[in-house]
Amino acid sequence: MFTVDLFIIGAIGYFLINFAKKTKLALINESIEDVNHGLKSLKISFIIFGVVNILGLLSALLSIVVMF
Repeated sequence: MFTVDLFIIGAIGYFLINFAKKTKLALINESIEDVNHGLKSLKISFIIFGVVNILGLLSALLSIVVMF
């Protein structure tokens, strides 16, 4: 489970760093296309983060249901 957590943290970190690089490049070049690519990376990281949070919530709810 620990390696899965590290993988998820690494994936989210990669997409956030990728977003920062693309956004910085877009601001320097004043390119709307680069901004859109950066926002796509940010959206992917939020989707991954959301899925992980939902899975964690379901796991916690399942643990509570099993206790009762």
